[in-house]
Amino acid sequence: MAFAAYAVLCGERLRRALGCAVIYVLECGAVVLRFGASFYAARVCVLLALLLASALSDIESMEIPDEIHICAVFALFMLLPFDGCFRVSLMRSAAGAAVIGGGITLMARLADRIWHCETLGGGDIKLFAVIGAYLGVGCGALAVALSCVSGLVFCAAEHVGSKEAFPFAPSIAYGAFAAALIFCGAQAASFGQIGA
Repeated sequence: MAFAAYAVLCGERLRRALGCAVIYVLECGAVVLRFGASFYAARVCVLLALLLASALSDIESMEIPDEIHICAVFALFMLLPFDGCFRVSLMRSAAGAAVIGGGITLMARLADRIWHCETLGGGDIKLFAVIGAYLGVGCGALAVALSCVSGLVFCAAEHVGSKEAFPFAPSIAYGAFAAALIFCGAQAASFGQIGA
């Protein structure tokens, strides 16, 4: 009996992981079709992999492990030398992380005081900082707005109560993907081309 329950649980995790793999391939395909073999496309595809890992973890445990954020920073440092000017890229990424991460932190703490509960987890805040580092200030801010709209739609569709916690990382992943693919395409021109 315990084996059957374990098999069902593992089967559900496998289906969820396979579903995320399909989503990842489709998202990266859309990014590459839109931007070609560019540094921007590579950067967004790396970010999408990390966001999907965060979403899976958040759905299963309502936590985003610090290892994902550490991998995100490490991967970004590995990608930066391929951008036009390392120093400019580093400064753009640092500014994006500081402005988006800092802004979200301030807004979350203000909301915590108003509603007397934790409104946004630390993992979500760090994930927004990662998005700022990968996409920059402008596109990162748009990703925040789209993530919030996506989260509100999810809450309405799932009838989540105002005091109920829910996994926000899937909404963050959607917001970042939409911002990077649809609305922030002009930014891609400022990133170096792979092989150019």
